[in-house]
Amino acid sequence: MLDAIFAFFGLSKSAAAAGAVGAAIAAIRQKGIGVVQRVVLFLVGFGIALYIPKFIIILFKLPDDPNFYAGVGFVFGYFGPALLDVLSDAVEKLKTVDWKEIITGWVKRG
Repeated sequence: MLDAIFAFFGLSKSAAAAGAVGAAIAAIRQKGIGVVQRVVLFLVGFGIALYIPKFIIILFKLPDDPNFYAGVGFVFGYFGPALLDVLSDAVEKLKTVDWKEIITGWVKRG
């Protein structure tokens, strides 16, 4: 049953297992947060580790081997929440940019 679910969604069991370990270590090592925040941190890391490894392996043309899925899954399980935090900060900063001024400045130069 579990194999069918992983196959249906195109997920790797080795990436899921290693991503869960990486996300758990990241959640445990985080200081100054409560249990609910640790659970959310784990879920975010685990969720990222489920889906990103296949994309990375295809993008960088790595071998389609469970060991590669496990390694990439662990890295994204561990660092996934930090990457998501940086990405959300970048999106918030992009919202404050006056895009109209930038575009009209480029148009006026031409």
